[in-house]
Amino acid sequence: METTLSDNEHSDNLLFQDFCSDRTNAVKKIYQKGFAGVRKMVKKNGGNLEDAEDVFQEGILVLYGYCQQEEFRLTTRLAGFLYSICRNLWRKKLEKKGRSGITFYDIEEYVKMNTVLKLENEEVLQVHRMRLLFKHLARLPEKEQKVLRLYYLEGKSHREVAQELGYASESSARVQKFRYLNHLKSLVRQDPDFE
Repeated sequence: METTLSDNEHSDNLLFQDFCSDRTNAVKKIYQKGFAGVRKMVKKNGGNLEDAEDVFQEGILVLYGYCQQEEFRLTTRLAGFLYSICRNLWRKKLEKKGRSGITFYDIEEYVKMNTVLKLENEEVLQVHRMRLLFKHLARLPEKEQKVLRLYYLEGKSHREVAQELGYASESSARVQKFRYLNHLKSLVRQDPDFE
């Protein structure tokens, strides 16, 4: 039996597709839909605003991992799906810190109980690697950071990067991106926390 999506779930599905296509406004819309619930959950469970922002950012990274899975289909509200991811990330952080006695308060309008996710070890490892990636991205020289941010965070084309940074051609921009990306990969692989 095939499930039909409600109008809200359909619009969330379109938003998820925009997010997977690296459309700039998608992340902003996802933040508007989902951050308030995650912030409330983290604060009620021993965290602060900074913790909520960190968990939400990690949740976005995990969500992006689902973009890479061809067989994945979003069949629920995007905010609820992301909330579940963040909830499990926060729980794992608290467990690592050895904090017990934490009670998680579900926010019914964000979560359908049958869609609460359990993060697989592979997803946790992915978040860990993304953290290392951002850690070393911040340590790159400013010019390298700018090139990689334009490509991967802002979704700019080779032509746009070449124009914005004054490269002679798209090929020059492509070569620089490749060089800086390899430098970043090398730093991440040398990190003692890299698994």
